[in-house]
Amino acid sequence: MAIEADDLLSRVVAHIATLPERYELLDVQMPALVEIGKYVKRHPRLRSAALSRWMEVCQRELESLTAAAPQPPTDFRREATVRCKCADCTELNRFLSDPATHEHRFQMAQDRRSHLQSQIGAQHCDLDCETDRRPRPQVLVCTKNTATHRRLLKEYHQNVKHLDTVRSLQQNGG
Repeated sequence: MAIEADDLLSRVVAHIATLPERYELLDVQMPALVEIGKYVKRHPRLRSAALSRWMEVCQRELESLTAAAPQPPTDFRREATVRCKCADCTELNRFLSDPATHEHRFQMAQDRRSHLQSQIGAQHCDLDCETDRRPRPQVLVCTKNTATHRRLLKEYHQNVKHLDTVRSLQQNGG
């Protein structure tokens, strides 16, 4: 019975390896490994070479993902990925690429400010935006932030926890 299960698990693991975008490590494989690991811990006779190989593969990938913690930006340069080529978006990309400028003010009509804000949101630019309503036309004030770094750091720490989980599962007979 255990030999048949190991053969089946070997085929499942091979299938997962061929479709990593479908069986994403953190969202699919880790929860499955945790559940299987709990089961194997309660039933030690069911230890599996295929499960051990799967854990090793996941461990190597997690070690790669946690080899170095993300570093904060060293200047104010941010990724300039706004695809629109209008003059306002070109100016926005120039601002994003500028390593020395922290804030930029776009004084323009509402429709142009709305267009910029939609592009900023669609491309997940590292910007905080506020509208200064005092002057006419009003001003879209864009301030660079570190949202991407914070997101990457959060992912890094989650991956460290996942790595610890895999190592623990391996020590407990997975």
